[in-house]
Amino acid sequence: MFPTRLVQTALLSCFLQSVPVFANGFPGEPDLSFTPPITATAVLPLPDGRVVAAGVRTFRLDGSTSGTEVVILRPDGSDSPLPWLLPSVFSTIYDIDQFDDGSFLVSGTWSPNGAPTTAQIAKLEPGGVVHPEFGANLGLRGEIRETVLLPGGGIVIAGTLTDPSDASISGIVRLNSNGNVDRTFTASGGARLSSSEGTVLTLKMLPNGKLLAGGEFVTFDGTPQAGLARLLPTGELDTTFRSPLRPGSMVLAMALQPDGRILVAGLVNLHGYARSTVVRLNTDGDLDPAFRPVSTDLAAIRSRMGLAVDDQSRVLLSGAFGFVNNVRYRGIVRLSPHGIPDPNFAPFSKFYPIPTVTSRNSRLALGFQGEVYNFHQAQGWEGFIPGILRLFGGDQDPSPPTILDHSRNYQNAEGERAEFTVQAIGFPSPSLQWFMNERAIPGATNVSLVINALRRSHIGILSVAASNSLGIVSQQIANILVLHRSRGPGEIDTSFRLEDPSLDIIHSVSQTSDGRLIVAALMQQGEANRILRYGVDGLRDQNFWVDLDLLPPFGSVSANLLPLENGKILVGGRFGGVGGTKRRNLARLLADGSLDSSFADLGGASGPITALLRLMDGRYCIAGSFTNIQGVDRFRLAILNPGGATDESFTPPCLQR
Repeated sequence: MFPTRLVQTALLSCFLQSVPVFANGFPGEPDLSFTPPITATAVLPLPDGRVVAAGVRTFRLDGSTSGTEVVILRPDGSDSPLPWLLPSVFSTIYDIDQFDDGSFLVSGTWSPNGAPTTAQIAKLEPGGVVHPEFGANLGLRGEIRETVLLPGGGIVIAGTLTDPSDASISGIVRLNSNGNVDRTFTASGGARLSSSEGTVLTLKMLPNGKLLAGGEFVTFDGTPQAGLARLLPTGELDTTFRSPLRPGSMVLAMALQPDGRILVAGLVNLHGYARSTVVRLNTDGDLDPAFRPVSTDLAAIRSRMGLAVDDQSRVLLSGAFGFVNNVRYRGIVRLSPHGIPDPNFAPFSKFYPIPTVTSRNSRLALGFQGEVYNFHQAQGWEGFIPGILRLFGGDQDPSPPTILDHSRNYQNAEGERAEFTVQAIGFPSPSLQWFMNERAIPGATNVSLVINALRRSHIGILSVAASNSLGIVSQQIANILVLHRSRGPGEIDTSFRLEDPSLDIIHSVSQTSDGRLIVAALMQQGEANRILRYGVDGLRDQNFWVDLDLLPPFGSVSANLLPLENGKILVGGRFGGVGGTKRRNLARLLADGSLDSSFADLGGASGPITALLRLMDGRYCIAGSFTNIQGVDRFRLAILNPGGATDESFTPPCLQR
């Protein structure tokens, strides 16, 4: 056990010094020159490189009273003079904003023992002065989770807010420039979210002046609105906003792109099931199909998440997750503008126990030089460590590939499983290719190579090559020796071993002409119903997955699969859509998993499809509990033309009702 953060930092520093270091550090790795002396719950980077941080640090006022502190940190994390001391006012500060005059707004909550929780705000002026009158008559119960500054000096606050003297004020409240409640904001009947409806957890102002509220609610001001609502500047609900979120959604974080598109993170229910994910919405609220939804493990929703967008429209996500799209990313990940995880960001956090392993109550702030501030409780070697981490942002300096792993001897019995992992760094991100005895292994281009069942043909030298535009490097990874083991008739064929912990219930399995497996399955914890693809060695194809949507009022989804020519797949079963596009129990997919729009969608099947068959002439025979297929009455059995339309010439009398 390592007893102190100092020891952890020293060991991490030694590790980073043992590998090539880029001019500004590895993107996503901790900046060890930044050593703030404060436990922060809110952070605001300033253009000059300083940081305003609010949190708790032991101090005494008047010799006896402790309180919350707001400090301005220098670029190296040390204190600037004159911190603001806030005695007996704040238990927790959740948000910091800066007014046009240079003063700061802090907001949060005060929770004295045995007394009701009250909402608190303060205006901090230069020189360590707390404005004595600002917000003196606020009088709200609950917590302020997020604030938005309005043009002209107004403020909107959101959280678990109620006014004991005015039931019309709840959830989202607008304040005047003096910090007192602006009661005209709700006079017309808008912006009320009672405690019975749920909680607002995040709030953003859109470029058009409207407000976007996210949280855990099913109705907003009595109107069905699950997890996400847009408000007019007057505070009324904007009913033209078409949110795709369904009941069961819980929005933990939001971020806005410069073009107005909206990123949403949390527990998202789009089509009848909820999963921990990040999605992108267009300005009108419709789901943006250009951004592939990103799935995290459900641990991420147990606390706050952080979400931010950098100047290249890349998305940064932090939280208590350990996996993103079933690949290990621990606590923080950067996504491309299309939702693809960036393997060049925080590469070591996948393999080494650095302080960004797992974060609780994690939030993000982007500095003006591209740096990333992750303030949270981070799990390190000795448990949870509260504080601020400054991570390098941007991109690495261009460099040729370097392979960090070293070769070793490997010996195991025939039929056993073997796994090898390599870490290659460089920018642009290196491409990988594994070799067995100097022959390229088809499809082996990931950081890990899994041999599910060792055979005598695997004896020899395993190596890997990493290449980018600046060079190529090759390194021996293992010298493999396979021990012979005889197998008798009837034993399990150990040459295939599927190990995918994300699977729960498999509905059906089919094999493509090239030997790959197509699997329809319910994922762990009911997160999603998906169609997945696996190689002949049992390894999952991480670039292929298809979500099947629920068909109300049924609470279950099933699917049968029929692989076709050119890699296409005919899907029949019980479902209401494919990847957010409406399809009733019948669809055809292209080889990459996208929906084949050339396959006729004429209403689908009226009931589940339980069997699929491709006829020799290219038509399809389908069977199930339907009475109507593609708009044509058919009882239990039908034949479809290759384009998907029902073949009306096939009507066997024995199968008619």
